[in-house]
Amino acid sequence: LGNGGTINGGIVVEKGTLIGGKKYKGNDLYAALINEMGVINGDIEIKSGATLNGGVVNWDSLNMKNTKVGGIKVSGTINGNIATYSGTIGSIEIEESAVVKEGIRIGTSNWKDPGVIEGNIIVKGTLNGNIDSSGTINGKIEYEGKTAVNINNNRGGVIQQGITNKGTATINNRGTTT
Repeated sequence: LGNGGTINGGIVVEKGTLIGGKKYKGNDLYAALINEMGVINGDIEIKSGATLNGGVVNWDSLNMKNTKVGGIKVSGTINGNIATYSGTIGSIEIEESAVVKEGIRIGTSNWKDPGVIEGNIIVKGTLNGNIDSSGTINGKIEYEGKTAVNINNNRGGVIQQGITNKGTATINNRGTTT
């Protein structure tokens, strides 16, 4: 499922399987749901009866600074990662019942401006990958997930409201955390 326009609402995957697997621009990035150069004014929700065979990606491939998703809420399964490359996501929430088979990435598109999370990243479920950021998180990272993870705030990365770890996480801070 792809969006390159404007959706004045959200996207809800309630049950079943959304097939993806398209590789994007030479990256190891397989997506079932991608917002490339588009705006989704509501949230993307993956309900507990739903599975995505590929990740959820918000990608501002031309660095136009208008690629946006309201938020991402997961209580189902994502067989991939959650990522924003030079775009903006309101918040990311992985609920206790959720499984995300890869990590969370906040990075750049073609070495342009990094991605932004306007609010918080909250993980309570299973995350089988790292939280990697070279972008800006205007809220906090709150980790109480079911698996051990690395939280990597890389060079250029900013976490405005800190990190709370109630699970098992190794925190590597090469950026700015307040």
